[in-house]
Amino acid sequence: MPAKAMLNDDEKATLREKLKWLCEQSWVTNGYKKTSVKEICTSAKIAIGTFYAMYPTKEQLFFETVLDIQQKLAQALLTTCRENPSKNGFAQALKDMVRSYAKNPFIYDLNKPDYVSFIQKLSPDVSEKIQFDSITFFRKAIQIANLQLKIDENLAYASLGALLSTIFAKDGISMTHDYHKTLDFMVDCLLPNIFE
Repeated sequence: MPAKAMLNDDEKATLREKLKWLCEQSWVTNGYKKTSVKEICTSAKIAIGTFYAMYPTKEQLFFETVLDIQQKLAQALLTTCRENPSKNGFAQALKDMVRSYAKNPFIYDLNKPDYVSFIQKLSPDVSEKIQFDSITFFRKAIQIANLQLKIDENLAYASLGALLSTIFAKDGISMTHDYHKTLDFMVDCLLPNIFE
């Protein structure tokens, strides 16, 4: 019986993207624990052996999926800042970023049992790689947006971090007012006090 043809590098790259997309869709719908390799393989129309030739564990696929989403969100914010280097551009970039995070709650809701279960399966050095370094990121975004701080740098980054952390209270805020309108108001009020 002839051996099945091996995937070339381009086919592997295409399959990786497809698997990460399927992983994200299943994670949103079913959560980490209820997402099975078998279901992903069935959706991708590949053998389970092909999956394990690409990813040694289910967690490795989830890890790469989280990294990709984080990188895409960060890149989108930086692109908006490049295209409109101003307070308004930075404000729009923040608003867009939070809206994108709201669509992907599994990448920020660190206290959910499903996310905790995922993180516990990772080695400490791997789980450290998905920790978001907001200070370095905001420094870069502020520089790209050509903005100057008018308050202490630590206070500025802490304020931006606190603003983004409102996503954890999204459900509670939404009980009394539209979360995104509230966020937009907070961004528009805060940024003039942070930047020249």
